[in-house]
Amino acid sequence: MANIKVFEFDRTLPKFQNIINDENTMINIITLKKGEELPKHNTNSNVYLTVLKGSGKLDSGGNIFDLRENMLLNIEKGTEMYIYNENSDILSFCVTKIPNPNNLKG
Repeated sequence: MANIKVFEFDRTLPKFQNIINDENTMINIITLKKGEELPKHNTNSNVYLTVLKGSGKLDSGGNIFDLRENMLLNIEKGTEMYIYNENSDILSFCVTKIPNPNNLKG
């Protein structure tokens, strides 16, 4: 018999929801209202970013990526990035970090 866990989230809730934080994976849902941003930072693990709702921009060292619904980005550990919502009522995206950065050594 399969062991299945169900996790629910709301892609319209304020900024940050941590959905999964286990030994292997961290999954967060981030929601930005129009005019909000996720500050510039370097990724602390390998990231899969899935746009769930809306549109926005990702700036990585001056390279601008247009984010839109149903888009998946693979972002390497250590990549500089800054995400912002200029025009959508809501920009909601899922950030999957593998491995979980809390369990990385060094």
